[in-house]
Amino acid sequence: MRIEIYKGWIIRSDDRNIVLCKSTGIKERKGKDGKMESYESFKDETYHATIKGAMETLCEKEIYACKAATFKELQDEYRKLDKMIEKFSKQLKEE
Repeated sequence: MRIEIYKGWIIRSDDRNIVLCKSTGIKERKGKDGKMESYESFKDETYHATIKGAMETLCEKEIYACKAATFKELQDEYRKLDKMIEKFSKQLKEE
């Protein structure tokens, strides 16, 4: 799974976890057979047991990074992120 969700944030999965991260782009490396292969590298990775946990961490990171200068601006940012989580959760339940 690899889903681009918000401002460059990606939710992807490995064998055991849900991973919240940002892509640093496509890079190349030499494979076991000696041929060059492409792969995507990531930064700011956090590991979660659930998608909900990943979304909560995303909201936390976005709140810390927001440029709010007033309490109202901070409230607006919270509301925007809450709506995003609500919409995302609703879509997951509909499937």
